[in-house]
Amino acid sequence: MAHQIVETILASQVATGGTFTVAYPSGYDAGAFKYAKTHKMWALQTLFESPKNFTASFGAASATITYNGTTTLPAGTRVSFQFNEQGADDVSDAAVQDVIKVDTVPVALVTLGAPATSDDDYFRAAASISAGGALTLLQTTLDVPRNIIITSAGDDSGDTYTVTGTDQYGETVVETITGANAGVAAGVKAFKTVSGIVASGASAGTVKVGFGDVLGLPFFLGSAAHVLKELQDNAAATAGTAVAGLSPNTKSTATTADVRGTYDPNAACDGSKVFQLLVALPAGAHKGNAQYAG
Repeated sequence: MAHQIVETILASQVATGGTFTVAYPSGYDAGAFKYAKTHKMWALQTLFESPKNFTASFGAASATITYNGTTTLPAGTRVSFQFNEQGADDVSDAAVQDVIKVDTVPVALVTLGAPATSDDDYFRAAASISAGGALTLLQTTLDVPRNIIITSAGDDSGDTYTVTGTDQYGETVVETITGANAGVAAGVKAFKTVSGIVASGASAGTVKVGFGDVLGLPFFLGSAAHVLKELQDNAAATAGTAVAGLSPNTKSTATTADVRGTYDPNAACDGSKVFQLLVALPAGAHKGNAQYAG
């Protein structure tokens, strides 16, 4: 992936959580770097990577860096950045390699399978929760990666439910879902397995836990606009809802978006309909940021 190197000297010390700005290289603006992944920073003979050790917010004239390292950077420290550019590797297609700001990108047909019908009590049948703690689960494995839904008969908007499991690559995923007021609270992360659900307190009424129709993607979707075509049973489908993955410059938490992105088809999943997406992948086979694992 192409990148640009910039340097700055800190005018004042920067502690953990502190911020400072860095100007763009001549001829570049936020559009070149905003949706790229894994920017790097060197300071005090140490390599830092985004979003784990720092995050970058790309503004109109400069990038604002939020430092997450544990050692304070003294005033006068020379800091170097490698800002990666979105797009293909440095070796481009011969037809466009000399064209400014044009990259070839792969287009992939992604098959999401024939997901089973949404089941609102798959993990837990409706029952009251007398006190906070781990819930007993009926099942642990889903047919495809998809979101968790929690249905409350009473007002549980003051409660949270922390779900722990794995994604389709076996990486640990933790999501905290705030309860609903006599309704359904829908998670946004896609789970392939669920190993535990912990309630923060007693429920106002019965609570059941299941899964919805929001399907996890196996790749990083940088923008919903990168979905070029939606298919259902090998034919054009009525538009569903694609949600981009978590920004490469944002560290994952228990409440952030799915790191790769999700797709909610317009038609309800029923175990028979096959859903596919034709997608442009400017980030190639990137799998998104590391999952939040607690």
